[in-house]
Amino acid sequence: MLSFITPFRLALPIPIREVWFLGKNDQIPRCTLIPRPLRIFNSEQRIDGLPGRWRQAQTLVNRLDSLDDLKSRLSSGTRREIRQSIERDRSRVVLGWTPAQLASFARNLDAGNPNQPNLARMLALAAVGGLGIAAAFIGESILCAHVYVEDAALGMTRLLYSYSARPRRRDNDDSARSPETTEFAALVGRTNKALHWLDMQRYRDRGFRIYDWGGYSGRKDNGIDRFKMLFRGEIVETWYFEGATLPRWRHLKRG
Repeated sequence: MLSFITPFRLALPIPIREVWFLGKNDQIPRCTLIPRPLRIFNSEQRIDGLPGRWRQAQTLVNRLDSLDDLKSRLSSGTRREIRQSIERDRSRVVLGWTPAQLASFARNLDAGNPNQPNLARMLALAAVGGLGIAAAFIGESILCAHVYVEDAALGMTRLLYSYSARPRRRDNDDSARSPETTEFAALVGRTNKALHWLDMQRYRDRGFRIYDWGGYSGRKDNGIDRFKMLFRGEIVETWYFEGATLPRWRHLKRG
């Protein structure tokens, strides 16, 4: 499992311990419940006597030891787009981005979008060696970026955030699907597919076994699910735990 503490996760200055890549019988690192009147966590939910949020959800995974077999099972259209992105568009992958760079990219896409990355969480992950960021460029322009939670000991990685560039609309242009925007969307789409494929190869070469797509809603009208299913992943259950920890509050009260 991968365990780390994210400071100030919520509106209140409360550190949150997150535990990823759990098995059903794993021991949870000790956490302390936030006082019940705050009602941030449901104290009725306990695992091994510890209060917090214990989550079970569906996700899609690809097993990286069968990556060569996966390539043969991709549709011809998906294989063609990946090849076009790498060979014709000359997309390239840049590793080593900092959490601040990723947050800036996401913010510039749409400052009003509530789905902004949690910078404190990424910094906490980086501090325990559990963060991976990959960005795809064409020339000097970034088209998409992926953020991963990594557990090298278990050989598992999970997609945490994914962001893609959007076409800039001209002034007084009310057309949402002009030829320029359609072409740009296609370019970003195949770049994103290529980045996922190259990420899988990179993690396999590092000895990782599981590529987790970060969730699966199971809804037929969900476009993100349809994109993930292009890679022929299998649906599995995933486990996750988070609990509040209050290591400093006693000292604050004494002062």
